[in-house]
Amino acid sequence: MKRVFTFLLLLSSMMVAHAATFVSGVIAANTTWTLANSPYIVNGGLAVDSGVTLTIQPGVMVKVDSTMSITIDGRLIAEGTVTDSITFTSNSTNPARYGWAGFSFRIKARNDTSRFKYCKIEYAATGIYNAGTSTLVYNSVLRHCSFAAIYLTTPSLPTNCYNAINKCLITQNDKGVWDSQNTPIPGLLSENYITYNSIGYFAQSSSNGMVTTNNNFFYNGTGVSLQGGNVRGLRFNNFKGNSSMALAVVAGTIYTPVSNNLFIYNDIALWLSDVMTASVANNTIAYNNQGIFHNQNSFNLPNPSGMVISNNCLTNNVNYNFRENSTVDFQATNNWWGDTAIAHIDSFIYDHYDSVALGRIAYMPVLTTASGCQAVTPPPPCMAPVLIDWKTTAPGIATAQWHVVSDAREYEYYTRAIGAAAPSAGIVTGDTAIMMNGLIMGETYIVCVRTRCWQQPFFSEWACDTLKVPISVEASPAVPQPRIYPNPNNGVFVIDIPAGIQVGEAIVLDVNGRILQSKKYTAGTKLQFDMNNAAKGVYVVRFTAGTTTSHATMVVN
Repeated sequence: MKRVFTFLLLLSSMMVAHAATFVSGVIAANTTWTLANSPYIVNGGLAVDSGVTLTIQPGVMVKVDSTMSITIDGRLIAEGTVTDSITFTSNSTNPARYGWAGFSFRIKARNDTSRFKYCKIEYAATGIYNAGTSTLVYNSVLRHCSFAAIYLTTPSLPTNCYNAINKCLITQNDKGVWDSQNTPIPGLLSENYITYNSIGYFAQSSSNGMVTTNNNFFYNGTGVSLQGGNVRGLRFNNFKGNSSMALAVVAGTIYTPVSNNLFIYNDIALWLSDVMTASVANNTIAYNNQGIFHNQNSFNLPNPSGMVISNNCLTNNVNYNFRENSTVDFQATNNWWGDTAIAHIDSFIYDHYDSVALGRIAYMPVLTTASGCQAVTPPPPCMAPVLIDWKTTAPGIATAQWHVVSDAREYEYYTRAIGAAAPSAGIVTGDTAIMMNGLIMGETYIVCVRTRCWQQPFFSEWACDTLKVPISVEASPAVPQPRIYPNPNNGVFVIDIPAGIQVGEAIVLDVNGRILQSKKYTAGTKLQFDMNNAAKGVYVVRFTAGTTTSHATMVVN
């Protein structure tokens, strides 16, 4: 077979030379990609041959054409630095998921160990596809991958490969790490931030799984899912804000304890289904919608002898600390339930005494102190934002602004024409002000914003307002603004309407846009709004005069 490795160096003939190195074919000898020749554009299939090492220098940018992959049958050493990372991305001006195929490590490379350090891998179908080789991924960012950031698998015959993923940010992928390896050597998943993925770590039919320790599984759909797969322990991890399940084990095996983890603000902290072997101990499981959900579809047996749930702190979960969903009689003794009163403990356990078709949860004896619990504060309330400004600033352009919600995770917003259907989800932002382009002059729009919160239901109500985009936008002189006082207070608010303002109407709205009170006004008058019976919070006052709308806020304390 003919081996070809093509370098095509394009230099512009303009005043300043700009180089791009185009690469494709088979790398048949040890090769180094240098910063001087960066960026490298992979414009065809590219493979590193068996026994060959490709080394990439710090600061190099690698862009890959659509559907192209980088296949490794030898070894790849891509080690950047804190200040000069290496980037692997889509060769597109508007990159999206599956902008390129990703890395493919094949079984031919099983005797080599490849390394990624201070790298960024993004917009691939699968960032790193590993079919039975050893890879070390450290201090790197893997994001926006449509299938998985890292997929670990092996052929039918096991290999003695070792994979470690340490101190990485793995975010906004379908699956963060997908593990289905058949290897006698457990891998290591440690000290990573694994966030905003559909599933953070997915162990599916893996023979040994990974030692999973000191990770942060935040805001995923499911943090860790074991489906017929195994792990060598889950210890000292933080699970927070996962919208479905923090840890789901379905017919899986956990060889060493699920211990010393913190489960907070998730929908379900632990989902245990058809699990015959596990030890769940010394975890803090608090302020979730449900704590432990146990299901036993495949067995109609007494409590599985290999399942031990003890010395955990199961407290302050919104609906239940423990819910049984099968006919199994289950033991969960020597746990702390937030109280030693039987009535209190029973009120947060769902079992045979709530539905006779279910098994019984035996929880006596109980721990009598919370000495082993991690300190956890309740999540902040899921308050809706308050729109305070929503106006046209230029032809086809409008801005919206809202009040900061204390302790909000972030916000989500959308804009739509008044006759259009509302989208199922909006655009996520950490800001409290946005600009919208492309609005049609003369059209009426609705802007809606909501808070993304820490705990179920994870979203506040939408706060919405309307705006008619005028045919033209002209600069107008500044006019005096109404003054609201005393503000805040818990009684009557006075509003001074200054001279020079048109005849108009003042409308008081709550955070969901509902009209509570309204009064007409003229220039130089005073308005009074009695808020004695209003709940504590922030209210919007919308002033409408002719085609002009402005907003202010009243705070009831």
